[in-house]
Amino acid sequence: MGTVSWTAVARADMYLATATGDDGHTHTCSSNSTDCSFTDLHCAETYAVTVVTMDRGCYSDPSPDVELRTGACPPTNVTTSLQCDGNMGTVSWTAVARADMYLATATGDDGHTHTCSSNSTDCSFTDLHCAETYAVTVVTMDRGCYSDPSPDVELRTGACPPTNVTTSLQCDGNMGTVSWTAVARADMYLATATGDDGHTHTCSSNSTDCSFTDLHCAETYAVTVVTMDRGCYSDPSPDVELRTGACPPTNVTTSLQCDGNMSTVSWTAVARADMYLATATGDDGHTHTCSSNSTDCSFTDLHCAETYAVTVVTMDRGCYSDPSPDVELRTGACPPTNVTTSLQCDGNMGTVSWTAVARADMYLATATGDDGHTHTCSSNSTDCSFTDLHCAETYAVTVVTMDRGCYSDPSPEVELRTGACPPTNVTTSLQCDGNMGTVSWTAVARADMYLATATGDDGHTHTCSSNSTDCSFTDLHCAETYAVTVVTMDRGCYSDPSPDVELRTGACPPTNVTTSLQCDGNMGTVSWTAVARADMYLATATGDDGHTHTCSSNSTDCSFPDLHCAETYAVTVVTMDRACYSDPSPDVELRTGACPPTNVTTSLQCDGNMGTVSWTAVARADMYLATATGDDGHTHTCSSNSTDCSFTDLHCAETYAVTVVTMDRACYSDPSPDVELRTGACPPTNVTTSLQCDGNMGTVSWTAVARADMYLATATGDDGHTHTCSSNSTDCSFTDLHCAETYAVTVVTMDRGCYSDPSPDVELRTGACPPTNVTTSLQCDGNMGTVSWTAVARADMYLATATGDDGHTHTCSSNSTDCSFTDLHCAETYAVTVVTMDRGCYSDPSPDVELRTGACPPTNVTTSLQCDGNMGTVSWTAVAGENMYLATATGDDGHTHTCSSNSTDCSFTDLHCAETYAVTVVTMDRGCHSDPSPDVELRTALCPPIDLEGMVSCSTNILSLTWDASPVYGANYILHSQKIGGANTTTSYPTSNTSLFITGLQCGERYEFQVVTSDGTCNSSLSRPLEMDTAPCQPTHLAAHVDCGTNRGNISWFESVGASYYVAEVTGGHGHVASCTSNDTSCAVKLHCGRTYSATLVASTDSCNSTLHATIEFDSAPCLPGNVLAELDCISNMLAVQWQPTTGDADDTYTALAIGSDGYQASCNSTSNSCSIPNLQCGQTYEVAVTSSSINCSIIAGSDYRVQSAPCKPQNTTVDLECSTNVATVIWDLTSTSQNYTVTATDMSGTNTSCSTNETSCSFSQLSCGEMYTFSVMGHTNVCMSEVSSPMQMLTAPCVSTNIASSLDCGTDMAFITWNSAVGATAYTVQAEGNHGHKSSCSDTGTQCSLKNLACGQEYSVVVVAMHTGCPGPGSQAVTFTTAPCSPQSVETQLDCTSGRLNVSWLPSVGATRYHAMVQDRSNVMMCDTNTTSCVVPNLSCGNAYNVTIVAQGQSCNRSHSAANEISTGKKTRKTLFN
Repeated sequence: MGTVSWTAVARADMYLATATGDDGHTHTCSSNSTDCSFTDLHCAETYAVTVVTMDRGCYSDPSPDVELRTGACPPTNVTTSLQCDGNMGTVSWTAVARADMYLATATGDDGHTHTCSSNSTDCSFTDLHCAETYAVTVVTMDRGCYSDPSPDVELRTGACPPTNVTTSLQCDGNMGTVSWTAVARADMYLATATGDDGHTHTCSSNSTDCSFTDLHCAETYAVTVVTMDRGCYSDPSPDVELRTGACPPTNVTTSLQCDGNMSTVSWTAVARADMYLATATGDDGHTHTCSSNSTDCSFTDLHCAETYAVTVVTMDRGCYSDPSPDVELRTGACPPTNVTTSLQCDGNMGTVSWTAVARADMYLATATGDDGHTHTCSSNSTDCSFTDLHCAETYAVTVVTMDRGCYSDPSPEVELRTGACPPTNVTTSLQCDGNMGTVSWTAVARADMYLATATGDDGHTHTCSSNSTDCSFTDLHCAETYAVTVVTMDRGCYSDPSPDVELRTGACPPTNVTTSLQCDGNMGTVSWTAVARADMYLATATGDDGHTHTCSSNSTDCSFPDLHCAETYAVTVVTMDRACYSDPSPDVELRTGACPPTNVTTSLQCDGNMGTVSWTAVARADMYLATATGDDGHTHTCSSNSTDCSFTDLHCAETYAVTVVTMDRACYSDPSPDVELRTGACPPTNVTTSLQCDGNMGTVSWTAVARADMYLATATGDDGHTHTCSSNSTDCSFTDLHCAETYAVTVVTMDRGCYSDPSPDVELRTGACPPTNVTTSLQCDGNMGTVSWTAVARADMYLATATGDDGHTHTCSSNSTDCSFTDLHCAETYAVTVVTMDRGCYSDPSPDVELRTGACPPTNVTTSLQCDGNMGTVSWTAVAGENMYLATATGDDGHTHTCSSNSTDCSFTDLHCAETYAVTVVTMDRGCHSDPSPDVELRTALCPPIDLEGMVSCSTNILSLTWDASPVYGANYILHSQKIGGANTTTSYPTSNTSLFITGLQCGERYEFQVVTSDGTCNSSLSRPLEMDTAPCQPTHLAAHVDCGTNRGNISWFESVGASYYVAEVTGGHGHVASCTSNDTSCAVKLHCGRTYSATLVASTDSCNSTLHATIEFDSAPCLPGNVLAELDCISNMLAVQWQPTTGDADDTYTALAIGSDGYQASCNSTSNSCSIPNLQCGQTYEVAVTSSSINCSIIAGSDYRVQSAPCKPQNTTVDLECSTNVATVIWDLTSTSQNYTVTATDMSGTNTSCSTNETSCSFSQLSCGEMYTFSVMGHTNVCMSEVSSPMQMLTAPCVSTNIASSLDCGTDMAFITWNSAVGATAYTVQAEGNHGHKSSCSDTGTQCSLKNLACGQEYSVVVVAMHTGCPGPGSQAVTFTTAPCSPQSVETQLDCTSGRLNVSWLPSVGATRYHAMVQDRSNVMMCDTNTTSCVVPNLSCGNAYNVTIVAQGQSCNRSHSAANEISTGKKTRKTLFN
């Protein structure tokens, strides 16, 4: 502010002073005294000041200029930076003119101020408080004056070090925890523990504690904590001591005392040990402990046969060290259990058995008899035997276990009783008849029964038993010497046998009796093998008719000379020994030879001169043999086991004498009397054929033969069709032969109603057939027609003829199956025929086939254009027929358009603008196009303008639009305008220019513009639309409301027409400026408390701003108590709040508020600077503010200081398992959106897996398969943890089955699948899918199952899925196998009798890689091998029957035989087809 003064002058009514700056800016002030002041001078400016006197409305001349220099401007571009060490802050700025010095001031939120000064552009504050926010301003000093301060710039110092640092030791694992009181602005805390040995450990946390997990045992650490804030570290907190627990003992050893399983453990002492505790944990989970303050202790009650893991821990101040490494301790074995005895009857050997016990090296059993005698046996298995026990004795048996040289306690006694002793004084006697022997003896003690045994020299035995003192053998062998013994039976056991006593039986009958027959005279001989003790042999033959014959001998055979023919005899032989006869030998049959047959007759079968002889059957005939002897001395034989047989190779025209003999066991009977047989005539000879070309008539001729009554000729075609003719001379003719056929012609002779064999085949070939399946097709281009046909046999050439309705003919020829006519008339119908040429002859013509040529092109083609949409129409004169027309418009740019019609015009709807098209029309007839009509020109309308663009003048709302000029000279334009959101009316602006200005528009309006080009005849289509906005209207009803707790200013207004968004700006009286942007009708800014602000508002679009709203004035909220700090008690969920008291009113009452996001509020009151807020809800984020009774704030809705309450305990927890992926998901109710959760999964071994989330579920994807897990959920914040939810147990999905193996049974289409058992599985499902889609499955609770009904020829992929109740696990790795190929189908055979080659073909078999064709008769098998579907088997013999079988070979199986096909090879069979 500048003041100007002067000396008063006479007659002055008023004075007017003017200050004119170097920048041309002027300021005025007026006064009726001698001075006045300028209040709004610019800083750093030089003004020329003049004063004029005003007198009755007139101004005097101005006074001479006087200079007035204003003070310097405040600095600009003020910035701050913080140096981490020592909380030193630097402020820098841009220099301003006329500055002598700069003074910077930092004012903290706590009211504390720091200053620094500099004549350069920066200075530093060296004593800033930690965790403080400073408002920094800079003023310029110029000639002892200060400028206005620069706008506030914030400088935040680093956080303070934590306070109240304490340490605690968790005994398990020497894990130490350090905790502290939170400080403001902490991003993270870093704790460091430094040991006496110089080793350091660190942990970090964003809460108020963290843990060291790897501390050394028996170490003293100095612990400090620093606060991290925006990458800077605070000073460390004072050292706090942390002592870790003692180390575990070392050199732990164990020793076992054999008696009583007592063991001692010893170790080396360690520092800081108050006591040692040793634990022995058995494999069965049983534990034993002992303690000592020295270096050893003993376990007195260990279990037998147990392996213990022994560990020792050190106790120090109530904490246990980590356990020492496991040392194994094995106790002695237990005594055997379940001891039982059994007696082996032979030799009084007793066996003792028991149940094995762990750790046994050997077992020792002892049997003590009533007589004091003892026996022992030992074994490393579960039984042993006593081999030398006394008979009739009772023993007490015990067993002990031996383990590493020590004996267990003996097992309880078990009784073992031995068997009775053998009898004495054994004697024998023999009865002659029946070879029956008797044995007797003296009785012994404990005998239940006696068993006598007679053992022959041949090893055969006989037994008899008795409960008295003798018994008899009734089935002794003849001629045998027996050793007889007797044993005593006692409780099912036998004693040792008594000494042997001899018993000798009588002679045996002869053996190996055989008979033989001498064919001549029916004399039979019987022979045998000699037996011991024989004096003579007597043989007897008894016939079926009761007749008997005998012979005797002292050697080994004799003969019967007078046996009957056709008789069966039973022959036996007896031995004579010491005047006694043995039993007769078994009957042996002797059959005499058969008698000759009777009633022999003959008959002739006409076909093939086959004669049949028959007779009456005779007894005992094995076979009959007939012989036919011809007049020429030639003989023929046939044999049969029935009453007839046939001669198949008799000579024609011959007389035979026929006899028959009976064959019986290779002997022939006498022949029957001769019977005559006369054969038929012979076939003709020298057969020849000839063909007459016209009509396909053939003639056959031959040479006459003897005894012929008539001749019959037969012609058999390759197609199986037959023709016959007959004659009693030497030729005849066939009149109805088929064309293009090869006939085999034979002739037979007829004699007395019988036919001779046919003469050899003679070939007769007829002429070619006309072609078949004649079809025609039209090639659209040039009306060229093609005729095609199916080829016929024997064709040398084909000739096609097309005859038009107008009589015009066209021909074409070909030696293939088609030819083309190249000069056909358009719109013509032709009749087309084809003939075959064969050896110079023509076949009959094929039936007429129609060929219609395409239509002619249309005429009189004209075009016209419809301006709207550039649609062009083409019209023409129709041509004959019901046709379709296709019009094509081809532009100069090569682009084409088409339209089609079945009338005489059509339209193009998509033509390009400003284009000249050549239009042609073709006629479409049955898919063919005619030649095109001559070109006709069609010109389209102009194109619309492009690049329509616009600009708006924001201050005047005048719109400027431009577009590109049309390439057509003299084109005009019409601009169309429509207001968006207004009445649906369009305003048009014709112009010859390419730009236009639109005026008179209002604010907040939106318009759509389009422009068209006109050539005077047609208008173009509309250009692409352009939308434009005028400037938005000025907003109204600007208002401001302040919030005490957050120091926010809430700015609101009424919506402005045309606005896209709004920008509000507030300016404090102290220079603070803040702004906010919104696309709604309100926004908020952060204000300084206790200040006066002015607010302005502007509405904006992307291109324009509205005029400013009038400025409003308002006050920000009063300042609340500062330095608010809140700390939560996790257990009570109470919030301890402290603050800096306000100055002035000592009787202030303070209220601390906790304001929840759901509107819930809790509070506490205090007259000091702290209080605790109770009744907080769990899991909520609260905004904390403090007010006092002296502050006028009616409502506090929140603050920027936020804390979290204690987390809620998770409720209604459940766990779900996705079996296929083994992903377990734990779910709970949503109780809070501001807390995190940690879910823990614990397996049976105590290993934990966890996941964290802020949602209501968490999933575990890496759990072990087949494992029982316990799940629990805990809520937590950065500071507190909730109670743990109720535990839940779940068994994860079973593990994947491994080692999948398959074994294929090729014959049954079954596959046997095996696998290893999977952890957690109670059942398994096997799923197999073939490569052709077939599926099969099986299930089992074990590790194998069978897949049945598999499809042939498929490669199966097999997966095993393990499961337990309701939960299938993931599938195993797939294994594959291939089933046997499918059986070959549709087997066809074609036999060439001349060469003996058999062509075999079949359809492909699924899965086959190769095929084997087997052709088999009664004695031979021929094969061919191929990887295709046909092969040739050579060298088949004529006159045989063959079975044809195809075997398909696959990758792993060679099976799948086709059904057997049977073929017969005749004299000449050309083709046989089987399915």
